[in-house]
Amino acid sequence: MQMNCDVLIVGGGPAGGLAALQLANAGLAVTLIEAQTVLGERVCGAYLCPAGVALLDELGLRAELTTNMRSLLGMVLVSPRGKRLQTRFPSNARYPDFGISLKRPAFDNALLDSAAQSGATIRMGQRLQALQRTGTGWNATMADGETISARLLIGADGRKSCVARLLNLAVEPWQKRVALHVDVPSLTPTSPYGEMHVFADGTYIGLNPIGTHTLNVSALCDPAELRHTTAMDFINQRTQTSEHLRPRIAPLTNAASVRATFPAAASVRDVVATNAALIGDASGFLDPLTGEGIYQALWTARALASEVSRAWANDTALNTSLRRYAIQRRRQHRGKRWCCQAFQAIIRRPRLSNAAHDLLSFRDGIGNSFIGMIGNIYSPAQACWNMMKALT
Repeated sequence: MQMNCDVLIVGGGPAGGLAALQLANAGLAVTLIEAQTVLGERVCGAYLCPAGVALLDELGLRAELTTNMRSLLGMVLVSPRGKRLQTRFPSNARYPDFGISLKRPAFDNALLDSAAQSGATIRMGQRLQALQRTGTGWNATMADGETISARLLIGADGRKSCVARLLNLAVEPWQKRVALHVDVPSLTPTSPYGEMHVFADGTYIGLNPIGTHTLNVSALCDPAELRHTTAMDFINQRTQTSEHLRPRIAPLTNAASVRATFPAAASVRDVVATNAALIGDASGFLDPLTGEGIYQALWTARALASEVSRAWANDTALNTSLRRYAIQRRRQHRGKRWCCQAFQAIIRRPRLSNAAHDLLSFRDGIGNSFIGMIGNIYSPAQACWNMMKALT
């Protein structure tokens, strides 16, 4: 059996869903396949930064996708020695001064529903098995033997992207750490702030208040930390030895509730190939605890869909539009990647991590400028400049 379409998207997360929605709205015949039969919880901090909120506003999707989801006013940063700093997202004419705590299954499924209503074909429980290049695009073979022919192939299938691997674009990630995730009841009412707790060994735990008494807990650690313990016991050890976390999180008792992924990062040699492109985590993944993943999913989906739609409408070279997307992605990604690598180097050194926290706490405006960069309100260069001005 064989079917034909203009665009085949592999992966039904936020990147795939938004790309399908925008390309279908542009009049293209879009088929999206998703390996899972039902979209459920992911290993994810479930936080959308202020720049991501602005992106949804620009597309007219925020009300539709984030109904009854909580606004976040900033972040709390806790140093290895337990010092606490509360920051606020800065005001900016271009971006709102808040993020959103996402309920992932609801958010992801709402995007897929919108794409389907716009004319995209959504096929759940369909797993990609093989790819074959043709004279006009690609033949994708499903696990059940069906073939889908498309002019453009889009990989939106996450940090372990099958598409990136089959296109020979995946490379070894620059860091290999384990990400753990669990949703837990909060013993105290939650506040509208995300949190990052850094420990002396370079482990850090992020908290996201997804309800008034529910916390999304994410942890990032080296694989060696789990060599002689379970993921549940590891999280319990960290939360119960922290004076800030112990009063708010009871010890976990259900090991099956903890989800894990390894490695937490992903790297690619390029985000495009002939008649093919990668978006979202498949295009490279930086840091699972700062809201970067979902924002990049939406940003890359919009950037690629805009370029492809223009090329299709004007009957211009498709691969020229893909290369323009790749240039945009590289420019947008470069500064944040450098900052993420610097951040990872700092948190592995407790004295340096404590000193950095002291600097952020030194004067009003320094911490907020830093968190403005985390929220993509400021570019890294703008954030550094604002921090220097606050110091003088």
